[in-house]
Amino acid sequence: MLINKPSLWGLAVTNRTYSDVQMAKQHARRRGKPRNAEKTLSEIMDVAEALFAKYGFEGTSLRQVADGVNMSQPNFYNYFSSMEKLYQSVLARSLVPLTELIRDGISENLSGDALAINDNVAYAVIDAFIDLLAKNRNLAGLIYQESIRGSETVTRLSAEILGGILKQAQQGLDKSNVGAWPKDQIPFLVVAWFNLLFGYFASAGLLKAILPGGSDPGSKKALNTQRRFLRNVWQKLMRS
Repeated sequence: MLINKPSLWGLAVTNRTYSDVQMAKQHARRRGKPRNAEKTLSEIMDVAEALFAKYGFEGTSLRQVADGVNMSQPNFYNYFSSMEKLYQSVLARSLVPLTELIRDGISENLSGDALAINDNVAYAVIDAFIDLLAKNRNLAGLIYQESIRGSETVTRLSAEILGGILKQAQQGLDKSNVGAWPKDQIPFLVVAWFNLLFGYFASAGLLKAILPGGSDPGSKKALNTQRRFLRNVWQKLMRS
């Protein structure tokens, strides 16, 4: 999760796809749509994001999205030329906060070009990811859906961005040799941490069923417990 050069994260790919949103705004205006076209566009993406995170691309229909914003299906095409375009734009918009976190947040914990992973850096990474995923509750679900889907989109967007993050995390763990893990197990260790960070939010419904009193996994109390849990995991898994 430690990357020094934003150019390696696939930011250009994300921004290029996200530009579809701007193109859709211009297209809507040219078609004589009212001045609230931008608001409608955001509503479409918000509804679609929640549906994609829950059901995936194949499990989401145009009718569901259109009904969610009280729009006719033909009118939908004034904003997006296809469901695939909508999906790509939603995914890109969701990944922007993640790339910004890596660029503006995590890199601040590094000294120069070093890829050293110490306790303070690890705790900062844990807190940053929890804060981001708690704020963007659909992000974990979208990423897991993309991983399951294994589509061209995951190759062009998720894999390019997340792949860069995972590779840099692997280099950092390998270089600092945290916990003296065998080199051939480092990739598995990186993916394990990815699942610890994202899996909590992707499995929120399941977790709610076993938390005391059916507590909300997104509550401040539950999130603070998750922070302590992950720090404990770091100490036991990486320092033993």
